[in-house]
Amino acid sequence: MADPIILVTGATGRQGGAVARALLSAGGFRVRALTRDPSSGKAAKLKALGAELVKGDLEDRAQMAAAVSGAQGLFSVQDPWAHGVEGEIRQGKALAEVAAEAKVGHVVYASVSKADEPTGVPHFESKGQIERHHAQLGLPTTALRPAFFMDMLVPSERQSPAMWGALRQGLGTGGRVQLVAVADIARAAVAAFQDPGAWAGRAIELASEALTVPEAARQYREVMGRRPFSLRIPFFLLRFINREAEINFRWIGERGWTIDVEKVRERFPGMLSFRAFLQAQARA
Repeated sequence: MADPIILVTGATGRQGGAVARALLSAGGFRVRALTRDPSSGKAAKLKALGAELVKGDLEDRAQMAAAVSGAQGLFSVQDPWAHGVEGEIRQGKALAEVAAEAKVGHVVYASVSKADEPTGVPHFESKGQIERHHAQLGLPTTALRPAFFMDMLVPSERQSPAMWGALRQGLGTGGRVQLVAVADIARAAVAAFQDPGAWAGRAIELASEALTVPEAARQYREVMGRRPFSLRIPFFLLRFINREAEINFRWIGERGWTIDVEKVRERFPGMLSFRAFLQAQARA
């Protein structure tokens, strides 16, 4: 029997790229990578690893239908920072409908912890809407619900220069933020695709550590040999620059995630601590 085809959306992005690479590394799957630009360097690297590149835009329903045709599984991720919350909802719902029409056997959806609660954070509640749409369609779905990405605290083209400062403003010196590495999210996605019967219909919370900002900054300095750089933009100014970010960081400080980290680590042995994540980044 041929290996199942898994369509990975956002395949050149942070989560989609990590899932595509993890599936290819695990073996037993044919990865179909959806990208708007198959000629990009990131797309070329996926192709070299064995992925099938498919040109497509989540705003184009016909392209999505063609991409999902024949796929047994789908990793669905949308980007509210690039397309806005309304765009995220529109794309996520349309992709779910296309997957249901194509009778995809299992969808792993990139959600967020607290998506099912009234947080007042637009890009959390949008994911809750998409999760509910999956359920209404009867689409077999595993929702992965991570906390804050460790990856957002190291330099990349997606890191905001205000990231550390915004966390410190929200949490002060004593508040804790729950963290998870995107690589661990990808490993959970692979596990879900390997055993859809056990995972479909479930929401999986993901966090491997909870740290204060000074603790995280100290580990960063010890491993990376320098302090984490960050601009300190007061919340009243951040409101005008990026209202969604201001709401997000205020919520992290005032409420935050409440995942049972020890339970998650028992369920997924080998999840990265922040120090181990940084050490891997330093070696890369």
